[in-house]
Amino acid sequence: GGSGAPAAQSGAATYTIPNTIPTRSGYDFLGWSSSSTAATASFLPGGSITPTANTTLYAVWQIVPSYYTVTFDAKGGSVTPSFAQVEKGRSVTLPTPQKTGAACLGWSTSVDVPYVEYLCGSLYTPGSDITLYAVWKTEEPKTPVVDIEGYVSVLSVKYETTVMFHVSARDLPSGTSIRWYVNGTEAGQGTDHTVNYAKSDFTVQVKAFAADGSFITESRTESVSVKNTFFTRLGALFRRIFGLPRVYDQR
Repeated sequence: GGSGAPAAQSGAATYTIPNTIPTRSGYDFLGWSSSSTAATASFLPGGSITPTANTTLYAVWQIVPSYYTVTFDAKGGSVTPSFAQVEKGRSVTLPTPQKTGAACLGWSTSVDVPYVEYLCGSLYTPGSDITLYAVWKTEEPKTPVVDIEGYVSVLSVKYETTVMFHVSARDLPSGTSIRWYVNGTEAGQGTDHTVNYAKSDFTVQVKAFAADGSFITESRTESVSVKNTFFTRLGALFRRIFGLPRVYDQR
């Protein structure tokens, strides 16, 4: 099927295979074989052959693969890779682009009509060079929230009760600092806070601050009513004597 093969040789026991390289459009030349159906070459140009009878060498060809270019247009977002070279008949895994404030629904062949034809992460087999366009859905802004887990407007506990509080939070930005306030004064940081041996009424609140120290949001204020009577104080005394502290975990 190619052209430019060297001329036939005769009259010698061992023959040197010419360095002439035949050509064939769309194919790479691999070498020569005594079989017309061989997929691998047995003899290379410049090599030698010692035939025992009249021998015909056949060129061994390999198809040069053709490729399609798939370009990914993130339409205001970012995507890696931005394009792919896909061998004809093969597939490419569609990437997932990123865009602040939006979620990618998939890819479309239309730049103007935002409908999804192919999902991110799926396999796509092109039939020609093509550009795929990201289809976006704008995400609703999320409101950061912090609160006291198990919140009640007024919590009633007995004298010298140790009260354990826990934060309930969602949609806080990375690096958020959680701070606890007792009677309006900062009393600690973290997702949990404990007030030990409460003897009088107090309030508790939790606030969230960004990494740069700016205020984000705050919880409702919870009031804690401490029952301070003769009998509750007497009960607390006995608990101290016998090592039986009263703990209330508001979770």
